Amino acid sequence: MTGLIVLGKTSNLIHLELYDCVHCEVDINECDSNPCQNGAMCEDAANSYRCHCPVPEPGYEPWGGRDCDVLLVGCQQHQCQHEASCVPVLTNDGEHGYTCLCQAGWSGEHCNTSTTFSFNSDGYVHMQLPIFSNRTKREADEQYYGLQMKLRFRSTLPDMVLFFRGSVERYVSLELVGGSVQARVKSGKLLQAFYPVSVNDGEWHEVTVTMDERLVLVVKGPGCLEGCQVKNEGYNHLIFLQPSSFQQLYIGGAPPEYLTHTSSRRGFIGCMEDLQVDSKLLLPKDLIREENKGLELGCTKLDWCQDDPCRQRGDCMDMWVHASCQCRRPYFGERCEQEHPSWTFGHENTTSYALFSITENHGENFTISFLMRSLKHNGLLLQLRREGKPYLTIYLKEGTVAVYSPHTTLLSEAKFVTDGNNNLVTLKVHYGHVVFPKAGNHRALGNVSIEAGDEAYVGGLPPGKNMNAWGGNFKGCLQDVRVDHRHLWSSQKTTVDSSDRTEVYLANTEENVLPGCQSDNTCKVKNPCFNGGHCQITWNDFRCDCPSNYSGRLCETRLWCVENPCFDGVRCVDLQDGYECLTEAIFQDNALHYVANNSLLSPVTTITMELRTRDENGILFRATSESQVFCLGLLNSTLLVKLDSGAGSELVAFTSDRTIADGAWHHIQLFMADPTQPVSRWRLVVDRQRAGSSFSNAGNLNFLNDTKIWLAEKYTGCLGEVRVGGVYLPLINVPEAPQLSHFSRLGGHEPIIGCQGAPICDSQPCLNQGVCLDQFNEFNCSCSPGWEGELCEKEINECLSGPCVYGACTDLLADYRCNCEPGYTGKDCQDEVDNCLEFSCVHGGTCVETMGTHTCSCPPGYVGKRCQWRFPPVACDANTECLNGGICMGGESGGNCTCKPGYTGARCETEIDECESSPCLNGASCLDRLNHYQCVCVPGFSGTHCESNKEEQRERVPWLAVTIPLTTLCALLAILVVFFLVMTARKKRQSEGTYSPSSQEVAGARLEMGSVLKVPPEERLI
Repeated sequence: MTGLIVLGKTSNLIHLELYDCVHCEVDINECDSNPCQNGAMCEDAANSYRCHCPVPEPGYEPWGGRDCDVLLVGCQQHQCQHEASCVPVLTNDGEHGYTCLCQAGWSGEHCNTSTTFSFNSDGYVHMQLPIFSNRTKREADEQYYGLQMKLRFRSTLPDMVLFFRGSVERYVSLELVGGSVQARVKSGKLLQAFYPVSVNDGEWHEVTVTMDERLVLVVKGPGCLEGCQVKNEGYNHLIFLQPSSFQQLYIGGAPPEYLTHTSSRRGFIGCMEDLQVDSKLLLPKDLIREENKGLELGCTKLDWCQDDPCRQRGDCMDMWVHASCQCRRPYFGERCEQEHPSWTFGHENTTSYALFSITENHGENFTISFLMRSLKHNGLLLQLRREGKPYLTIYLKEGTVAVYSPHTTLLSEAKFVTDGNNNLVTLKVHYGHVVFPKAGNHRALGNVSIEAGDEAYVGGLPPGKNMNAWGGNFKGCLQDVRVDHRHLWSSQKTTVDSSDRTEVYLANTEENVLPGCQSDNTCKVKNPCFNGGHCQITWNDFRCDCPSNYSGRLCETRLWCVENPCFDGVRCVDLQDGYECLTEAIFQDNALHYVANNSLLSPVTTITMELRTRDENGILFRATSESQVFCLGLLNSTLLVKLDSGAGSELVAFTSDRTIADGAWHHIQLFMADPTQPVSRWRLVVDRQRAGSSFSNAGNLNFLNDTKIWLAEKYTGCLGEVRVGGVYLPLINVPEAPQLSHFSRLGGHEPIIGCQGAPICDSQPCLNQGVCLDQFNEFNCSCSPGWEGELCEKEINECLSGPCVYGACTDLLADYRCNCEPGYTGKDCQDEVDNCLEFSCVHGGTCVETMGTHTCSCPPGYVGKRCQWRFPPVACDANTECLNGGICMGGESGGNCTCKPGYTGARCETEIDECESSPCLNGASCLDRLNHYQCVCVPGFSGTHCESNKEEQRERVPWLAVTIPLTTLCALLAILVVFFLVMTARKKRQSEGTYSPSSQEVAGARLEMGSVLKVPPEERLI
C-alpha cells in the first residue's frame, strides 16, 4: 500500500511525498540528511528540524542561519558602549545587524544612557503612575491585577526605605531593616517577606518584588548570584488588589506620615539603578522632572574609613556620606579624640581610696564596669555600702576578679587581669543573678539592688577599716568607672565641657589618689640589677639592661658562649653555671680518658650516648675500681652491658635485642628503672624504643665520680653526645669549664671533628649512570631506569613480566614495545579494535559490523574472529611441508607448524625482522640477523643498543677495572719470561759435560778454517 503524506509547508508551497508504509506510523527523522553545517547540532522536530549553531572560538565570528551556514558579521563595526556585549543578528531579508546587551546601569540602543542615580541626603521622588487598561480577559473577569517593582541598589546603612507605593490604607514597601531586605504589602491584611541576609555591604544588589497571587521577594547579589527567593504564604490574598490603590510611588523615602508605617522610618541614602515599575524602565531623567528631593544623577562613593579617622581607638563605620566611629573604652568623641580620665591608687605603696555618694536608684538590674591596670594580684576594687554596711564587694583574688555579698558565696571570673595591661571588667546583675560576660558565669547573688543614698568606695577603705578579707587596698590605675550610664569621676575634674553630656557621680572624698596613670620609681632605692646591669623604670616595675655576656631578669646569668670559648665547628651551649662544647667526632681505636674528681652532685643513674658505626665489636665505655665494674660495648652488632655495683652484688650482663652497627645514628639510654631505690633493674632504650633489661637488680654507678673512664676503646665510628648522670664528656680538648659538675680529659689521641666515612663513592663504582649513595663506609647504587644489580650492571628485561596481552614483546632500554596481533591496539595490546578500517581479517575474510562490534565473515576452510585458523586443520602427513626447518606438530586430526626461532607464518615461510621495533639508540644502524639483530653504533657510543656514551664510560671507568687487567697481563708476561729462562738454562746444562762427536767435528773444523782463511768482506759474500 502507498500512503500520501503532507510533510511540511514552507514559503507557501505544500510538499507532498509518497511513502511505502502500511499505517504511516514511521516518523521521518529530518536530521538524517545532516542539514546542519559547521559542526552544528541537529534537533529533529515534527516535519522539521532545528540547528543549534556551535559557540564560536574567542576572536571568531559565529555561524547563523537556518542551517548554520551563514557567517554572522553584524558585530564587526558595532557601536555598543560601556562594555556592552554585541550579539549579531540576521534578518528575514538576509541583512546583517546586531543587538547590544547592556551592562547593569546602562540602557538604550547602544547602551549609552545611564540608569544610575543616588540619594546623598534625606529626600525622595514622588511619581503619579498611570493606570494601564490593556488587561486580558482572564484578568478582567477575575479582577486580577499584578504589580512588580525591580531595582538595583548599594549602600552601607542598615535601616532605610527604598520605595513606598500606594497610600496609608493600601501600600507596598521595600526597605532595609537591620541590613536585611523586607517587603510588605497591606491591603486589609498585612503580608511580609523577609530576606535575612545582610545586604548593606556597599556592593550592588538586585531586588524584585512581585505581587499577583502572593508576595514574592527575589534578591540577587554577592552570596546569591542566581537569586534567592522568599515567598509569603498568604496565597490568593492579593488577587483582589485594585490598580487605583497603587498609583502613588515614592522612591528613596516617603513623607513622614507614610514613614511611620515602615520599620526603618528613615529615607534611603545610597545609589540605585535599573528601576523598573511594572516591567517599565524609569530613567533618572524622567525622575528628575518629577517632584524630588535629594536625587542626584550618577553614583559617587568615597571610602570614608580608608584614612582611619578613628585613630585606631575605635571601629570605623562607613555611613555612605561620612564616617562614624564606635569608640573603644575609654575613648569617646566624634573621632575618638577624647579619653576618660584615669586615677592612680597606692602610688609608692601609700593607702588611697575614693568615696562616692549614689544619688539615683539603679534597682535590681544594673551594670558596673571599669578599666583597670595592676600588677598586684589582690586588693579591693569597689565596694557598695548601705547604712555603713557593705552589701556588694568587687575585689582581686589571685589575679582574677571576684564578687562577694553577704547573701552568697564567692564568685570569680576566670580571667587573669593583673598583667600590667588595661583590662575591661564588666559585671552585670539581673534580678539577683551576676554575669561575667567573658567568663559566662550566671550565679545567684541574692537580693541586691543599688538605691539612692548608698555609698561607693573605690580602690580601698578609709584607715581603720579591716582590709584583710579583700587582700588590702588596690594598687594600680582605674579608668572609665561606670554604674550603668553614670560615670564616677574624681573631684579633681571640676569642669565639664558644655558639649559633654556625660552623667557623673563626683567623688566626695579622695585620699592619696593621683590624676592620670603614674608609676612608682622602682629604681630609686637601690640598683636591683647585678653585674653592671642598668635599671630602666617600667610601669610599677623595672627592667634590667644587661651587658652582652649576662642575661636574666636581674642580669644574674652569665652567657659564656658570647666569648666563643669553643673551636670553630663546635657548638657552644650555655649552662646555668658554665658551658659545654658539643660536637661529633670520628674515632679509630683512639680511646679518650676522663675523670670527674668527685664533682658530680647527683647520683649516677643514667648514661646516654649517640653513636654511628659499622663495627660489629668494640668497647664504647669502660670503667673499673677495686670492686666495681661497668662496661658498654658492641658484640655481634648488638649492645652489651656489664655492670657490677659492688657491695656484694653480682655481675649483671645483658644485650640489646636490636642491632645498631648499620651506619645510622642511634641514641642510647641506659638507666635505673627506679632510681629512688638502692638497687633496681637497669633498662636499655635505643632510639626511644625499649631494647633490653637486666634480669637482676644492681645499684647505681656513683663510683664513676672518682674513677678513671675510658671512652671509645677499640672502637671505629662516630660518637655524639656522651653523658654520665647528665654531665657531658667533652670529645675535644677545651679550656677547663667553669661549671661545678664536669669531666676532665686526662689523655688520649685527639679525634677528628665531624662524622664522615671513607670516600667510597669517589671511585664512582656505579655503572650505567647509576648514582652512588654514601651509606657510611658502605655504598648503595641508585640505578637509572632500565638497569639493576648491585652496581647497576644488569639491563632489565621489561618483557619478562609478559606485559603484551595480544602481541609480541620487544625489550627496549627502560621500556618495551608490543607488536599487536591484528584487531588489537594499546600500549599492552589490551584494547580490541572495533573498526573495520583497523580490524584485519586474514585468509580472505570480510569485516562485518554486527550490533556495534566487528567480526570476520570467513571463506570456506577458515574459522576464528579474524579467520586465522584452518578448519578442519591440516593433518601432519607427507604432504604437509613446514619451511625453514619448521616441524609439524599434531596428528591426523590436524596440526600446526612449530617454527625455528627467527621465523613465523603458517608454514614458517616468513623471517622475523628484529629491526622493525627500532631497538638501536643514538642514531645507530640496525642489521637484521636470524633470530637477533646487530646495532652498528655511530662513533662515541657502545653497548648492545648503543646506549652508552664512550666518553662518559671512559670518565667513569673505575680504577679497579683498569688495574686488574694490567696486573694480570704483567703476571702472564713474567711467567712467560721465567719459563723461557728456565728452558734455556736446562738446555745449556744438558750440553755441558757430555761427549758429542758431531759437535767436536763442527767446532774443530770451524777452528782450523778460522786460523787459515781470512773471512771475506760482507759484500764479497754477496
